[in-house]
Amino acid sequence: MENNPPLKRKETVFLNLKDGEENDPEDTYAKIVRKYRQSKNVPWRRFCETPSFLKLVGKLTNEDVIDLGCGEGFYTRKLRQLTTGKVFGVDFCDNFIKMAQFQQYGANDIDYRQFDCGLPIEDIPGQFDLVTPTFLVQNALSEEDLEQMVQNIWNLCKPGGRVCGLNASPFVPVEEFKKDEKYGLSLSQKSTFYFEENASEYSVRLFDKEADMDISLRLMWYSGQFYEEAFRKAGFTNFRWVQLELFEDTDNAEYWKDFLTNCQVIMYEAIKPLNKD
Repeated sequence: MENNPPLKRKETVFLNLKDGEENDPEDTYAKIVRKYRQSKNVPWRRFCETPSFLKLVGKLTNEDVIDLGCGEGFYTRKLRQLTTGKVFGVDFCDNFIKMAQFQQYGANDIDYRQFDCGLPIEDIPGQFDLVTPTFLVQNALSEEDLEQMVQNIWNLCKPGGRVCGLNASPFVPVEEFKKDEKYGLSLSQKSTFYFEENASEYSVRLFDKEADMDISLRLMWYSGQFYEEAFRKAGFTNFRWVQLELFEDTDNAEYWKDFLTNCQVIMYEAIKPLNKD
């Protein structure tokens, strides 16, 4: 089998452009920031993903929080509203960090940093009561890359602290890739080894005509077992997968049934013990 060059992390997100438009990989993040922000407000995210994740996070008071893979700060800002403690946001993309900083509108009560979470993070001061990897580890380009991300999560988490994450579900088989097209979400297979070998490439397409949004994100598939083992290897306990729920538009629960059945988005939680044996 021909060996393909490894993906560059900067090329893992791209726009689905109209005929005649060019998609320069070197500028792909700069182009996608505005569209990606719009993707956070589509119905399935408003009704299911966002309230489900905030339910998992639960009530906060003065906890210190760090949001890894923060993007333009959507969840970071919500976490800022929940706690009086310090709040950090970290993302690989400099353009996302600039937009997140801009949206503070002078408040400057969130400390945003640009880091590649696939490399050791050494310049963040202190540890945090809550670490939220929001769609982070699905971007790991190799098993070693994923394990480094989880090691960073461990290093940033206080003993006794929690991890609450959002992720593309590792449990969706190829035959269900198109089941959510009516919600503006579909998957496509990039590797014939999807669902068979870790670090198999695939992509998710997010589209909404009303928002004039059509973007795709290249992701890497890892088995649910590998995720669980990576967190256990780092030292975390009580790892569990958590399903999304419907919180709004409940009168149309039947319409959302397909979306929530083997949902393409999943959450997880883990605990860092007070003392690692």
